[in-house]
Amino acid sequence: MIQNTVFTNAERDELLSRRETVLQRLLGNVKLLPGAEKPVLMVGAYYPGIWLEHNQDCEFLAEYDPEGAWASQEIFMRWQREDGLIPYMFRLTTGKPRFAQIQCVRSFTRCALEVARKTARPSGDFLRIYQAGCRYDQWLSEKRGRSGRGLIEMYCEFDTGHDNAPRVKDGGIPHACPGDEAANMPDLPCMPILSVDLSAMCYGGRVALAELAELLGRPDEAEHWRRMAVQMREAIRRWLYDPEDDFYYDRSPAGFRKYRTEHLTRLFLNGVVSQEEFDRLYDKWMDHPDEFRTAFPFPPSPFPIPILTGTVRRIPGLRILRRLRRNAHCSGCAPTAGKKNARACCCAGCVLFLITE
Repeated sequence: MIQNTVFTNAERDELLSRRETVLQRLLGNVKLLPGAEKPVLMVGAYYPGIWLEHNQDCEFLAEYDPEGAWASQEIFMRWQREDGLIPYMFRLTTGKPRFAQIQCVRSFTRCALEVARKTARPSGDFLRIYQAGCRYDQWLSEKRGRSGRGLIEMYCEFDTGHDNAPRVKDGGIPHACPGDEAANMPDLPCMPILSVDLSAMCYGGRVALAELAELLGRPDEAEHWRRMAVQMREAIRRWLYDPEDDFYYDRSPAGFRKYRTEHLTRLFLNGVVSQEEFDRLYDKWMDHPDEFRTAFPFPPSPFPIPILTGTVRRIPGLRILRRLRRNAHCSGCAPTAGKKNARACCCAGCVLFLITE
């Protein structure tokens, strides 16, 4: 286990010395898809394409390539289906949109809003985001809200990005939705599964829609989205929180699916929990050496049996780091803070945060 300490000056200098390398690698992933008008941000060498799951990366990209960050929002809005579904990815080889699953972590509406703010887009673009976000929320509510409990449901393994994890496989859950159509629920006893992370994503989208409505001079609509967000947060608490474990779990018709994984960080990322609850959950789970606090970026499931699945190994640290910076808890990456240790977040994403200090 790691010491509860902060980065030394030498360690900080070492991280900052990699600034240009990291920045060039980031910008090198902005590429032109077949048939596209402008280059967009690829996930990386191992995932040659643009994924909705990684759209939050564009909030960093906006500081270094504003056009690439905004083009990465436009492509999702341009290919949004008439029924409101936003594609989850475009492959670099074909440039064609795919709709087989949701695979969204931080609300598209929130990401697009933040990118638009950072890149000083005209008011018409804020309206485009708002309209796209409203349609997407309607699709989620209608096609992934069959239980009637006001939550968003998981239908396939790839819906959340936790590939190969028992949480999203047990019960015979398929990789993608039947017929490669995200609206299709598999015919399984465990379905529908009320999802912590997808519901958190939807909550974050509604909060962003309320902000957009205010920006657009639509106070009544803003109040509507605030109410909808509160309803989602209350439903998450009512149906997905287990007070005995002090943890949030997915729920099937049989009850809680008690897989304790880093999906907890999706609640942090989308601002679902209060500051008090974040402090408690972070201290109890993410900063505990017998749980998620290992010597490397937060694992997807607790020590000593972490299930290492693809990029999930590094992404949780970035989500937590974002929340820690916002709430002055990250002493390693935010010099004015003093409460928490940031060494577990030491990865390429941490270097990007440090660049902005």
